[in-house]
Amino acid sequence: MNRFIHLLIVDDDSIRLFISAKLLVWVGTEVLLKTKSNGQGTLNYLQKLTDSTGQLPDIILIDINMPFRDGW
Repeated sequence: MNRFIHLLIVDDDSIRLFISAKLLVWVGTEVLLKTKSNGQGTLNYLQKLTDSTGQLPDIILIDINMPFRDGW
């Protein structure tokens, strides 16, 4: 059973998001990757998934220091 890992990366640094995505492709990880650039957008995304009974991410990597709403 091949199943993709649903990974959410939250970071306000677009370069770090780009590099993370490229590294995942380079190592051949089977990942459904979503990225968000701030905490509020992430909360909205997760709420939408919860309301629509969508698949929540298996792993969330989040930057602690971000604008609007931080990782804390």
